[in-house]
Amino acid sequence: MRRSLRHKYRKVRINFKQELRDICKQDKSLRMLIYEAHRAENNNNVVFKMYHWLGTKYHDIYEEFCDTEIWGGTYCGEYGIWQALLQTYSDFAKKYIYKIPQKCAMGDALAVVYRLDKENK
Repeated sequence: MRRSLRHKYRKVRINFKQELRDICKQDKSLRMLIYEAHRAENNNNVVFKMYHWLGTKYHDIYEEFCDTEIWGGTYCGEYGIWQALLQTYSDFAKKYIYKIPQKCAMGDALAVVYRLDKENK
């Protein structure tokens, strides 16, 4: 992350991490939700990169792949940290949703989850 972004969001991110840590200590299922949201987001990125690569490099294989039933079974839409938090802790998410970018929030949330898991071992 660039230094200017780090300094711009520093105070808000510290507060975000502290509050999320307190919430995650009480609600262990939220930890799993954050981890699964991270995995779903990365899987979605990989699938769309594969489609783009097939479409640009191997157009014949791409057309065959589009005719199969696998094409309709992929992830669609966006699912990130804010969507997960808005469904579970909406007041907490609404407090920070316009103050922190999604990538920063996902990284901070994942760091909190990993740290809490490491402490519990």
